Amino acid sequence: MNRLLSLQAASTAPVMLMSQNPQAERDRLEANDDLVDQAAEEIRAILDHLAAQDRPLVEIHALLGGGSAEGTA
Repeated sequence: MNRLLSLQAASTAPVMLMSQNPQAERDRLEANDDLVDQAAEEIRAILDHLAAQDRPLVEIHALLGGGSAEGTA
């Protein structure tokens, strides 16, 4: 009886480990997606901040008689 139970446990363990591996892979990919989403949000915030700074600079340039911003830099 002991050998039968040992054989059953030995054959069940690899199946259980293989079934857990895809879940671990999905968890890892979801964590990576979360990091990518967070980085994208930070980049969007930086771009919005730069755009907000750009508008007053364009207005100041126009007030100083700079005219078109093309050709300068």
